Amino acid sequence: MKAAAFGLALVVGLAAVPAAEAQTLEEQFQDFHFKYFRLVFSWDESRNLAYVYAVGEGLEIRGEGARDLRECMDGGDCPIPELRSAASASNEDGELSRDEVDSFAFNLAVGLRVYQDMKVIQQNVKGLVKVDDKVPGSAILTDVRIHGAVGDVASVEPLSIDAVITATFGTVKAASTHKVWVQRTESNLTVADEIIVEGGKNWRIVESSIQPASVQSFYSDGRLQGSQGAFESRDPLTFTLEYHKETSTATIVGGSLLALAAVGAGAGVYLWRRKG
Repeated sequence: MKAAAFGLALVVGLAAVPAAEAQTLEEQFQDFHFKYFRLVFSWDESRNLAYVYAVGEGLEIRGEGARDLRECMDGGDCPIPELRSAASASNEDGELSRDEVDSFAFNLAVGLRVYQDMKVIQQNVKGLVKVDDKVPGSAILTDVRIHGAVGDVASVEPLSIDAVITATFGTVKAASTHKVWVQRTESNLTVADEIIVEGGKNWRIVESSIQPASVQSFYSDGRLQGSQGAFESRDPLTFTLEYHKETSTATIVGGSLLALAAVGAGAGVYLWRRKG
């Protein structure tokens, strides 16, 4: 399994092994779903640019796979040899520090960007969302973060992964409201337990603007939230975002948002792949 294939498994999750049987690191990368998938609109006032973040949170790696991934991060006997190159700051001492884990995650994100498969995924992200009827000018894997890995390399305790693709809209003009369009094609693949769509800092969804109207039932506390199955449809989701400084509900982490677009590698295949 090459690093490019690892990237596809991480970002797409092409299920091949039933979850109850997935044990090895490779199997768990191939058969997974996230706890949350967030789609968040934000505005960078300093750069005067609109962003959309697709946020994948809580990809859990368990048991044997968790131990093997810790071994990879420590620079030891990794069952996916290509991942060892991301462990350049590790010292193979059987213990993982926070710095070692963060360095591995950073190097992994940087390395994956150069692969053609990842470039295809990033291109496909640009078809997932429109803002003011404009598509993103760029979509880039910007972060991978690993939680729960610090400590004994031999541990089989679960750890979790978040990953990032950031879509930037260079042609969207500053305004107090923006129209958002979201592709939500049906899928045979479970990407996440919960789907969340929300505004970033100082932005909120206008409830009455949500279309189709049936989706309004998922609106609460300034966001849309429900199971993946509830969100899936051949009809796109549309809504208006308005500037509302006092009641933002989105969480900003270190000045940016963790994000993942779980989008198929084939051209024209979006987060929720069409059935059949």
